Amino acid sequence: MDKNKIKRKFKKGLLLSGFGIVLIFVLTALFLQYGSYSEGYRAGIVMKLSKKGYIYKTYEGELNVEGINSSGGSGISSVWEFSVNSSQQDVINILNEVALNKERVKLYYEEKFIKFFWNGDTKYIVTKVERIAP
Repeated sequence: MDKNKIKRKFKKGLLLSGFGIVLIFVLTALFLQYGSYSEGYRAGIVMKLSKKGYIYKTYEGELNVEGINSSGGSGISSVWEFSVNSSQQDVINILNEVALNKERVKLYYEEKFIKFFWNGDTKYIVTKVERIAP
């Protein structure tokens, strides 16, 4: 083999390797952005909803998840933090209403693998709100 053939094969191999690495990186980034680790819901009272961010505006909220302690009487409260994509205006409107009226709600969410700053401050992205009858 002459040196030119070897150089061409080497360049072709480098180009294919570089393309493969970029493709793997892009597919991994897409999986982490759009894939979800878990799905579920939490019930409670929305205590706070605020719009945050310098460039990417997201809605951040807190849900008071009430529990009952082992001695029976008073409840133990814990706060669950969540994010809402700003494109889901219907979810945001309902959250604003229920926060003002102190209504109990069921928040459906997706837990993401990684927290990206354009998705919000948490890995929990609320996708649906359901009011709970008193």
